[in-house]
Parts: sequence; structure tokens; C-alpha cells
Amino acid sequence: MEKFIKLPIQNEIVSSTTDGIPAGSNDLIDSTADFVTDGVAVGDFVVDLSGSGNVATVEAVVDLNNLTLSDSVTVSSGSAYLILSGTNSTAELLPISDILYVERNNVYSLDIHYNVAGGNNDIITLYHSRLAAGSQAGRYVLQDTIVKAFSKVWQDVAIEPVNPLNVKFLATTYTP
Repeated sequence: MEKFIKLPIQNEIVSSTTDGIPAGSNDLIDSTADFVTDGVAVGDFVVDLSGSGNVATVEAVVDLNNLTLSDSVTVSSGSAYLILSGTNSTAELLPISDILYVERNNVYSLDIHYNVAGGNNDIITLYHSRLAAGSQAGRYVLQDTIVKAFSKVWQDVAIEPVNPLNVKFLATTYTP
């Protein structure tokens, strides 16, 4: 029987690519966006999908195409990004039976490596709220929840995260 972690993942508001040179050290510019109509608000999360995996919060909606972000995070021109709700989330079931290991990437994300048929190693990247440099809190939350799930009776197939550190899980991406 497969076991799952029932992760509250923040709802996606916008998925796009930047195309402007940031006006300030912590701006995001997208001339095709309409952040006001899309309902982007202060406190929403921005995930830079360009490889850095940085996560910032929206500090201001400057205009239809420009956001000011926290932590001096800049999403450079040509970078793919997600904007996620700071308040609304939906449960996503994360399978845990074939996990090989959980690896911390940086202060914003971790990778979950899966063993799949044929010896391939599929990866789900799990973005989370910013943690202190060197913190393993996101990995510990996930690992503790996996252990708890396997200690439950077989009929209990989905379990909420064991999260005493209140790590907010934001989004997942899949790499086959």
C-alpha cells in the first residue's frame, strides 16, 4: 500500500518569464503581466525557477508589470518564475514509498530523489519558505513525516506533515 504526505502547497497565481531589466536591486519586471488583475498581493511568494531556486515575498506591487521583492532577491530578465499565494493553499499528495533520499539544496528548497523502474532517479524539488543558512529544518520536517507515515497502520495512507518548525511548503517541480 502506497503512503503519502499530504502537503499544503500554496496556490499558484502567476507562472511566466521576466523580460525586463530590474529597476532596483530587488525587482521583478514582466511586461506581459498584469499583477493587479491577477490579484498579486503583499506577502505572496515568488519562486525563481531559473536555476537559483530563490524564493522571495512580494513587498509591493509597484504597477501592472513590476513587483518589489524582499531579501534583495532579483529575478533577472529571461528567468521563469512562479507567484504563489501567501494565504491560500491546496493539499498535494507526495508519494513516499520509493524515496531514496532527501537532499537540502539551499535555504529555499530540497530535492526528493525517487527510485523508479529501470534504475532511473526522478527528482521532485520542494520549495519552502526561507530558512536560516545551514538549516536542515525543511529536510527534517519531511524525514520525520516519512518515518511517522510508515509507523501508521496500513489503512492510514495520507499523513499531514510533522511540522513543529512551521516551515511553509510552497511549490513542487518534477524532473524525470
